[in-house]
Amino acid sequence: MRILFTSLAFPFPASNGNRMRNSSLVRALAQEGHDVTLVAFTSDADRQHLPLAAPYCRTVIPVPLPSPGPARSLVTRFVSALRARPYGVLRFRSAAMQSALRDELAAQAYDAIFCDDIYMLGNLPPECPLPVLLNKHDLTFEIMQRYARFESNPLKRAYIAFEARNVRAWEIESCRRVRAILACSQRDLDILRGLCSKPGFAVVPNVIDVDAYAPVAESDGRTVLYVGAMDWLPNRDAVRYFVARILPELRRLSPGVRLVVAGRALPPDFQRELRAPDVVFTGEVADMRAQIATAAVSIVPLRIGSGTRLKIMEAAAMERPVVSTSIGAEGLNFVNGSEIEITDSPGEFARIAAALLSDPQRREAMGKAARVRVMQEYSIQALRRSLHHCLPEFIPCGNGGSVESPRHQAVS
Repeated sequence: MRILFTSLAFPFPASNGNRMRNSSLVRALAQEGHDVTLVAFTSDADRQHLPLAAPYCRTVIPVPLPSPGPARSLVTRFVSALRARPYGVLRFRSAAMQSALRDELAAQAYDAIFCDDIYMLGNLPPECPLPVLLNKHDLTFEIMQRYARFESNPLKRAYIAFEARNVRAWEIESCRRVRAILACSQRDLDILRGLCSKPGFAVVPNVIDVDAYAPVAESDGRTVLYVGAMDWLPNRDAVRYFVARILPELRRLSPGVRLVVAGRALPPDFQRELRAPDVVFTGEVADMRAQIATAAVSIVPLRIGSGTRLKIMEAAAMERPVVSTSIGAEGLNFVNGSEIEITDSPGEFARIAAALLSDPQRREAMGKAARVRVMQEYSIQALRRSLHHCLPEFIPCGNGGSVESPRHQAVS
């Protein structure tokens, strides 16, 4: 089949959760024999990476990423509030993207459109004749609701709660407009189905390339690792929570423990706030696998978020044991106690992490069991199985058909 795949960010290299999901989907679609054209918002920094999509796409159409700027951002938020529309809808509404999609649909025959979540939907033609499959990374409104719980400023909290209601309404409206929802977990699917039963539904999981995450030898036995971009508030909240509520007890139980926080876009004031001899911020790293390899235990103390956490899959694929909150681990099928440890108690979190740091054999057993789970359910092969099963249900056989290899590649 011929697929027009839209993306809110250029998927290659896969440097964050959005890009990792979309790059995996593009790869899996190509490996299943589908003909993919990628239309993606692209920053100036992304342009050097456009050739990375060539092995999987017939054509790549880059569209300049709308730049909000401080003034425009404030105006957009005000206008979106007046219209009772989420900020993201106006933030990502782009005449250039609308024109690119309209021109491509007029020029080529496609069988379906993969639409990158709810904020891209407003760029599609209003009367699109093709099946639209909504690629759901998470429950957008759920992130906002959870964010509001931990916001101390009452004015900000009120605005976030107001925005969450708008996002929830837009999410429901978006689901009603499309042919099918591709949710990243059964949990998300069940919630979305409860909100809107009209479209088709399928679980299309977040995955990683397991073969690229080879298990490594035993670590130093004292490093706990948190992976996450620091320009994402849920990641900053998770690190603050761990340092304030969990690390003091962990220090008492495991003298010499060291926390490493690995992720790009580290705000200087955030680093100064949490500076300590045993807290290390790496900033952006060239290869996160090298950081995971040094860790004895991977921690995921998230209190805000939605969807499924790729950082857990990455650690598990390298046979590193993971200790997580329930929100951090939600949507994943890891077995608590044998493939992962899950707790929402700060004291228990510290005790579990300390026990793992002192027990190499248990770390090894948990890591090996977790890698098996990733291979079974969160690999590219698992994603291909999911797409192979669900696409014929949602997309009638049309103009595209199967594609012969090798495919033609072009970058517009």
